[in-house]
Amino acid sequence: MMQNLGGTTVKRPFEPFCSEGRFFQVLRRVSKRNLIIYDEEGKYMTEIQLTFPDGAVKSFAAGTKPIEVAAGISKSLAKKAVSAKLNGQYVGMNDALENDGEFALITTSDDEALELLRHSASHLLAQALKRIPKFANMHFGVGPFIDNGFYYDTDNGSGNQVSIDDFAEIEAMMHKIVAEDLPIVSREISRDEALTLFKNDPYKIELINDLPADEKITIAVQGDHVELDKGGLVPSTGWVKHFKLTSVAGAYWRGKSSNPMMQRIYGIAEWKQADVDAEVKRREEAKERDHRTIGRDLDLFFTSQEVGSGLSVWLPNGATIRRQVERYIIDKELANGYQHVYTPVLSNLNLYKTSGHWD
Repeated sequence: MMQNLGGTTVKRPFEPFCSEGRFFQVLRRVSKRNLIIYDEEGKYMTEIQLTFPDGAVKSFAAGTKPIEVAAGISKSLAKKAVSAKLNGQYVGMNDALENDGEFALITTSDDEALELLRHSASHLLAQALKRIPKFANMHFGVGPFIDNGFYYDTDNGSGNQVSIDDFAEIEAMMHKIVAEDLPIVSREISRDEALTLFKNDPYKIELINDLPADEKITIAVQGDHVELDKGGLVPSTGWVKHFKLTSVAGAYWRGKSSNPMMQRIYGIAEWKQADVDAEVKRREEAKERDHRTIGRDLDLFFTSQEVGSGLSVWLPNGATIRRQVERYIIDKELANGYQHVYTPVLSNLNLYKTSGHWD
């Protein structure tokens, strides 16, 4: 099989099959063989040239992995290296380097590394869910990193929905996968292969079909789990040691109210358990300061779905505070030369149509 990869052609030992079980076997076998790489003229490439951040240019055998590059510099660097970039694109530590270019290693001391850890934690969550029988048929949307954590959008159809009571079981399975220390390897596949691989997940199929025709499609493989992914992951599941699932919420697929409602599972992931504990404590304290909690405890206001989501009904205590604040603001505005006007609370529908707010 000859496959063009950005200016080079890769000759793989055999044609990969598309059936799920066989496909995994092929990926594992390919990952253990050296790639035979040719340039566009069909000449065998024995070396690639990597330019490091300090400007140094070094030669490596084609197919060398970033982990091998790091180990060649120092053992301590190899232990800290989370991922790599070649020409600005992520390359996993277990992936083959196939082209010349600007090369950089990302280590645990880089801020960017924490984002990769959290991204990897979302994949770990998905893999754990698939291993639990009552969630085995779950479909998955997207699972990115976010500030202070990660989430994954899921859909278990008419089956069991994830609740906070399930978190202990899910986390236990996640820790089991961490202990397996499964290597995480990225692979480029064809569109047809991707559609076959994810044929049972309508959300992944939609994402694949929405990609431009010339878009590269890559997957991340960790043991028995495969993700549609562009890269930016830790070297193995053993790196994601410290995490905690925090909450579940509803979320429309791709943020559109016309799409199905999915279940979004949130979590925290950090390099140290102390940082996970600190984040949990920070969130608990923030919850105590939440205006909804204070409003309820001090009889300031209440909300009701019958009135409208997020619309406050002010109680006497809250009305008193609101009135004092309003008077203070009005006095300040008058002192600074502002004049007040009042518009009707209700107005003609055509006004909203003219302004565009009715659409």
